Amino acid sequence: MSHGVALEFRTEGVGGRDPTTHWRLVDGAVPGTRVGRGLPARCPCSRRIRPTTVGDGAHCAGLAAEVCSLPPKQGHLTHCHVPDSQTSFQLQLRAWSAWAPGCQTPEDWQAWAAGGRELGTTGVPEVKFVKPMFRRRLSPVSKMALTVAHECAQQCDLASVPTVFGSRHGETSISFALLQQLSDSAVVSPTKFGLSVHNASSGLFSLANRNQAPTTSLAGMRDTFFASLLESYLILVNQPEVPTVLMICADAALPEAYDGFSDERADPYAVGMVLGRGGPDALTIARGAPGVDEAGRVLPDALRFLGWLMRPSDGGVFRARDGAWTVER
Repeated sequence: MSHGVALEFRTEGVGGRDPTTHWRLVDGAVPGTRVGRGLPARCPCSRRIRPTTVGDGAHCAGLAAEVCSLPPKQGHLTHCHVPDSQTSFQLQLRAWSAWAPGCQTPEDWQAWAAGGRELGTTGVPEVKFVKPMFRRRLSPVSKMALTVAHECAQQCDLASVPTVFGSRHGETSISFALLQQLSDSAVVSPTKFGLSVHNASSGLFSLANRNQAPTTSLAGMRDTFFASLLESYLILVNQPEVPTVLMICADAALPEAYDGFSDERADPYAVGMVLGRGGPDALTIARGAPGVDEAGRVLPDALRFLGWLMRPSDGGVFRARDGAWTVER
């Protein structure tokens, strides 16, 4: 993957002026050339282009950039576009861990991948490695996420590793319970409300391990797992001092009220991966292959990827919202 990314930057009509579109040329983009879709040679505001760093809150935070000199505080990022020619990237999978009811050990997962074991639908890990008072704050999702992170501790320093937490549904069960309480005019627990946010697992991991490194929490619908891999790749590419990223994908069963709206099986699971830069044994991940026709609800991509990892001869093609993801060794 080359690294020219066009970022559209739109002001909010500062000082009574009409909103204006500005452009950033990011990570290897050369001023005066067109990178991506519709990128002008100069910013429409005619301001001088100067080297800087993308401001906080941008998706590609921390990239070396060429940016319009309009102060970032006067606007917000509205679009991040990767040109169509940029369709693949590489990652080295240094270690992995997974947890689901009925599958906790590598042997369990090998048996599952071979068709000799079924995943359970209920149950949570015990999380004995954290203090009891802290454990009481953990939801099923965060218990599973912290468990697989703990099992990756031999391959990365949990106190300093950057992290990416992917979850399609996050703490939907807690949010749904809070909404029911509000509809019944009941008092809502401030603690429960604070732990209903999408980055709850990320925050709890940081507290448990005293980790002050950057962390990202994201949801990408059916693409959540591969969006998490891509986010991990961007961290490694643009921060040379970072040797590894800990990526975790986790989801729990949805409340019954959502049964008719899900296009995936909502089995509880967590998968953790220690990822490094590409090398001779790296995985090549590509986007843009023809879509995959699949009937009914399927397993989340994180679990399907795990199955493929143990049976690579079966091929690695995973459906996406528009097209598919492919993985090759």
